[in-house]
Amino acid sequence: MVLFVFDGGTLNLARQQEIVLGSDEIASYEFVAPDALADRLPPRLARRVIGAVAAREAGRLRYLEHGVPLG
Repeated sequence: MVLFVFDGGTLNLARQQEIVLGSDEIASYEFVAPDALADRLPPRLARRVIGAVAAREAGRLRYLEHGVPLG
C-alpha cells in the first residue's frame, strides 16, 4: 500500500467555514496541533502526519517508510 500526504496550504477562517462534509463519509473534523496528533491518531498514522509536518517546517519533500525518513 502506498499512502501520500499532500500539503493543501493554510485555510483562513472564511475557507474553513466553506467546508462541507459528505454526510455518508465524515461526521466531523477538527484542526489539531502537531503535538496532539499522537493522542488523536493511531500510531502508524500519527508517525506519517508528524513526518509530513516536519517536512513542511523544513521546507522540503520527504519520503517516509512507516513515518520514518528514508536514507
